[in-house]
Amino acid sequence: MTHHALPTVVCRAVLTSAAMLVACASAAAAEPPQADGNGVIHQGPYLLCGDNECMLHLLYQRRPLIREMGVFCGLNGYTRPRDLAEKQATRGSGGVTVSGKVRGHDVAFELTAAPAGERIRIRVRRAGPWPEGVWGGLQMPLPVSRYAGAQYRADGQALTWPAEYSPDNEFAAGARRLECHLGRPELDVTFECAEGLSIDDHRRFQAPYFIVGVGVPTGEAQTRDVFITLPEFPGAEQHVAVRWSHIGYPLRGEKFAVLEWSKYGPRPADQARLEDTDGNVVKQGRFGPTQVLDYMQGSYAEFDFSDVIVPGRYRVVWDGGATGYFPIMDNVFTDALWQPTLDDFIPFQMCHANVELGEGITGHPPCHMDDAARVAAHFRGPDGFVSYEAEGTPYEAGEQVACALGGWHDAGDYDVNVHANAFTTWTLALAYEEFGIERDVATLDVAAATFAAGRPDGVPDILQQVEWGALWLLSMQQEDGRVYNGVCANEPGRSGELGKIQDGRPGTGDERQLYVDYHADGQLAHAIALAAASRALKGARPELADRCLEAARKSFAYFRTHAPVYRSGGYASGPPHGKEDDAMAIAAAVELYFATGEQQYLAVVQELAGSLRELTFDWPLPRDTGPGGFWLSAPFLARIYPHLPDGEARGIVMEACRRAAGVKAERTGQRPWPFNWWHFGQWGNSMTSTSRAFDAYWLTRVAPDLLPPELVQRNMLWLFGLHPTCDTAFVCGLGLPEPQHLFSGHLHALFGYEPASIPGAVVPGMGGAWQAGVVMYADEKGNYGHNEACIYTAAQYIFAVNAMKSFGY
Repeated sequence: MTHHALPTVVCRAVLTSAAMLVACASAAAAEPPQADGNGVIHQGPYLLCGDNECMLHLLYQRRPLIREMGVFCGLNGYTRPRDLAEKQATRGSGGVTVSGKVRGHDVAFELTAAPAGERIRIRVRRAGPWPEGVWGGLQMPLPVSRYAGAQYRADGQALTWPAEYSPDNEFAAGARRLECHLGRPELDVTFECAEGLSIDDHRRFQAPYFIVGVGVPTGEAQTRDVFITLPEFPGAEQHVAVRWSHIGYPLRGEKFAVLEWSKYGPRPADQARLEDTDGNVVKQGRFGPTQVLDYMQGSYAEFDFSDVIVPGRYRVVWDGGATGYFPIMDNVFTDALWQPTLDDFIPFQMCHANVELGEGITGHPPCHMDDAARVAAHFRGPDGFVSYEAEGTPYEAGEQVACALGGWHDAGDYDVNVHANAFTTWTLALAYEEFGIERDVATLDVAAATFAAGRPDGVPDILQQVEWGALWLLSMQQEDGRVYNGVCANEPGRSGELGKIQDGRPGTGDERQLYVDYHADGQLAHAIALAAASRALKGARPELADRCLEAARKSFAYFRTHAPVYRSGGYASGPPHGKEDDAMAIAAAVELYFATGEQQYLAVVQELAGSLRELTFDWPLPRDTGPGGFWLSAPFLARIYPHLPDGEARGIVMEACRRAAGVKAERTGQRPWPFNWWHFGQWGNSMTSTSRAFDAYWLTRVAPDLLPPELVQRNMLWLFGLHPTCDTAFVCGLGLPEPQHLFSGHLHALFGYEPASIPGAVVPGMGGAWQAGVVMYADEKGNYGHNEACIYTAAQYIFAVNAMKSFGY
């Protein structure tokens, strides 16, 4: 997948899918907007909801149209709605009110959306004195991708949204009525405000939106009203669709498609049949009972064809159309699903390297070769990084610490931190051990800091990446065994074209900062990762394997001989809940036992096993295996159980494994979608899917009666289009409908607003405002919550696909 448009075959698949899956029923006489009991305002195919971050969202056909409407202002430099303190949301049949207070000021904002006859009224209320000369107002962002080049009408005058950005662009400032798109009826939302509307082109801030605004009420005025009129047009579609797995279904697993329609509309015609490529009807019937979830805006019904066990290509035909053809075969979780992730995306994330990915795929030159300068004490950096006392190191503030070898950027920005890199190294090492992944299509030259695709070098590519992660983790450890937290850049070095945002020369002042405070959970993550790396690298890189094992021993010894410190910073955790710190210490001992075979580490498991009785494996403890804070201990316990001698510790470990398996089975067993309400927030939930496959791989070994492998199949098919609101697969480069706007500082710098992605990237995917009963996926430039692919998700995805393959799916 290049940075340009999708290949023709993929574009055709997208268009065909949309044409076949959307049933168009002309709307009856338009009803005025109405609010349900959860404050969601609905009118025909439109929804307006409010989240708990003081923002409103307008959706069309259950997909985002205008997102993140809220009050922005210049207090504290720049305050967004989500920056407000004391945020509240009140929802009911009258509409929704969201409110919050500006930190450090006696100013609060309240935003109320409610039906008002044929329109929706948004009332902005200010409380407290407004300082003179400070900007602020309600912003309603129109995506450039939908509106640029289109005609709009301002107070009766037809004008055009500029196709390209220029500081000389002019708009109809002060218009009282704005009709936004004269060429496409479904986009022709109308805004009205008696005091006048402002329009600004935020492409000047590298944001792909035209901002329709209304100023904060000032002086004596405390409220200001904006009215929204939603389009009414002949043939307005009531969106009905069938959702299906675009990679197909395994012979032995469950097979189903899901009918989706608005929860505010009647159930559509529900006859369905399964056809083969010759048109033979293999199964026919109706979609099953209606299922409604209070955290989603749709109604759903399943058509189950699990009893079809003849390999072939099939499609579901229903009253509104047909799906594309999909395979039913022995195993749909093929190597082709994970290979682009290993071949392209993980190398793309490599820091400190020249990355050449081949023709048509974006790589990058060496970056951050001047890493890093020790951060000052008592400094709060971006992305959650915090420097506390910065004591116990041989370096002074600003002093250079050599760590410019190995490691990956954790996501679309340029942080390199211990938790994320340790998790990635550990997961890739386990994937190599468990599945024998020998794929070799690239060369890594560590001495030259160069990765080149298309040139095999005799070393499995997955081991090259384990090596790259291990090298950086080694640079994060002091001689006494203490481990640092990671490297983070301040603005403007957090985005931009790699190789150009720093000069690469130490001591010039543009270096990233190294955060050196002790975090005990990061110390354990470091030990876990390097112990696993030592095993994986033993054959290909024996000297490096020895260094990894020695470093892992030192990390664990430091943890055992120093008072633990738990406080937030980057991915580091605050204080533990119950005995989860003991559980992660057990995890480190388990990994070291497998690396050494030494009884001293098994003895640690036995010593601390009693604390496992307190673990619930549910909130506020980790539910799934992930990179932040304390890692889920259940997979480690399942792995060590067969190696424990008979006795109390062995029994406790088995009880803990079964408890964890039971919780995971309950959570995974939700239907029709295998998630819970808390999985649909600002950040998408793809890693929930991969983590469940990862965890089930281990837990099913000790508790197959509680967590059989088939329970996680639905989670994994979610990644490939079997989910609500759209057909998008949340993995790039597979020839399926896919994300077009990967969140990446490097890609943004190179390609601006053009679609850009990297094959194998696994994006967060579906998020939403579950409090309002709405889920959504917005494929827009800058939407990190849905489209910022993370390095640790990529590693776990490789493991998860191979786990499903090993299950026979």
